[in-house]
Amino acid sequence: MKRANRGDLTGQSMNNFTLHRPFGPSIGEFPLPESIVHELNSLVDKESSNRSVFEDIGHRLAGEIASELRLKNSTCDRLGVTDFLAQCAGALVLNSCGQKISRFKLISFWINRQMRNEYNPTHWHSGHLSGAGWLKVPDDIQSGGIKTNQHQGVLALIHGSRQFLCGSKYEVVPEVGKFVMFPNYMMHHVYPFSVDGERRSFAFNAEIDDDTYNVYGSN
Repeated sequence: MKRANRGDLTGQSMNNFTLHRPFGPSIGEFPLPESIVHELNSLVDKESSNRSVFEDIGHRLAGEIASELRLKNSTCDRLGVTDFLAQCAGALVLNSCGQKISRFKLISFWINRQMRNEYNPTHWHSGHLSGAGWLKVPDDIQSGGIKTNQHQGVLALIHGSRQFLCGSKYEVVPEVGKFVMFPNYMMHHVYPFSVDGERRSFAFNAEIDDDTYNVYGSN
């Protein structure tokens, strides 16, 4: 497979992020550049005139979400999205296992336009790395629940089973400009919400160096 040439992928320049390890696999939390949030939102807001850059793939994805739009890789390259994801991947891998990656290949990138009562059931992704970033969130999204422990529109990352001194779920409250990256095999789901408005996020699948991802080796 062709090696992507994206300069320094070591992640050494990515200092403004948080590494979470609530139950084993690392989760990287990064701030999204405002330019990427703006450009992606502009494309989606003009979706009807941007059919050349989007493909409706909702029928192929797990989500009970009406509008799930795949963005062409060439557009991700042009907007700097691919380079941003590559740098985040480098930082996550370097700070998790001390290895530098030299390859980042974006497999697919899509935008979820989640509305009231829609949700994404428990699932996982292909490739090596996946993630989610938020572009738009209703102002009162957390006010629609019946109980005080709100789950409205929350992303829940799941690994293993709950045991003594060991949790199995890590919840991420959606905020515009927040982005989290995690290994493809990590199960996750998105809760519905019961207020009006749009919870807009993106997700992706990507591959890195095979020998870095394959911790079991060739035997």
